[in-house]
Amino acid sequence: MSVRLTSAAVAAVRTVLLPALVAALAPLVIPAPSAAAADPATWSLEAALLAGHHDNFFFRGPGAAAPSSDLVSMAFVAEREQDLGRSDLTLLFEAQGVFVLDIDRADFQLALAGVEYKLGALKLHAAYEMQLNSLFAEEGEAVFFDGQSVDLWARYSLSRRLWVRGRVQLERWDFDPAENERDSDVTKLELTVRWALAERLALRGSLLYEDREADGARNNRTGEGWALAVEARPAERVDLFIRFRRRDREYEDALPGDNNFQRDDTIQDVDLNLRWLVTRRWGVQFRDSYREGESTRPDRNFDGNRAEAGVFVQF
Repeated sequence: MSVRLTSAAVAAVRTVLLPALVAALAPLVIPAPSAAAADPATWSLEAALLAGHHDNFFFRGPGAAAPSSDLVSMAFVAEREQDLGRSDLTLLFEAQGVFVLDIDRADFQLALAGVEYKLGALKLHAAYEMQLNSLFAEEGEAVFFDGQSVDLWARYSLSRRLWVRGRVQLERWDFDPAENERDSDVTKLELTVRWALAERLALRGSLLYEDREADGARNNRTGEGWALAVEARPAERVDLFIRFRRRDREYEDALPGDNNFQRDDTIQDVDLNLRWLVTRRWGVQFRDSYREGESTRPDRNFDGNRAEAGVFVQF
């Protein structure tokens, strides 16, 4: 299976489809004064500050120490919900900055804007995201890239306990000029089923597919995988999310004898996110992400962990 979109196709989706969707829904997002007075929109805002440590995620070559660093993360999330009678409309905004204290020039930022529309059992989502100065290390020293992505999904509730969701993510990675053979278009596909086992407990299962088409063909790869997640609310104000994800990667266009990309990788992740709203507005959060990479080239094996804890406030 191979799903590849050109840069022009990704740019068309980013510059035409998403703005057109937002423009089409704008009259609903900003209702007339009389309607707004009768049924005002609801805003929810959240700010978070977390500190943590990121250890050993990226390989640096035989005998070289993998980097580690303390982190400080700041995030701001805003949602505007509008009840349209038979349907609901939500605008989404998010900004995040991560300060990497022990690696030069490794601070990175994220910004997101999106819209969700719900009508009965159907829910639609479209979002545009920018990631600036992301760290990438797949061969030799680390390099940095800026990413843009469009995230589209549709979810349908088959019953009160069961829903299915199809998702497409289109990404563009732009590296520093000296590394422009790594510039890539990435397509990610996901099919997810969620089943509520009880009022406060649910399972999610996902099938995953990813295709990366780079300007330099040796950087091309495809991958398939799956994920299983648990959502739980052990107490009224406590939310817990745990996910295991496994992905296989194949570098199908690497030339024989390539000293880096003649390999297949298996990447496994375990993610945990625990949130406790201690008071009506203030809460604490802990999240952890463990990653393990197994490769047919033993010198590309790695494992690492990123853990963060902090506070959030809701307005």
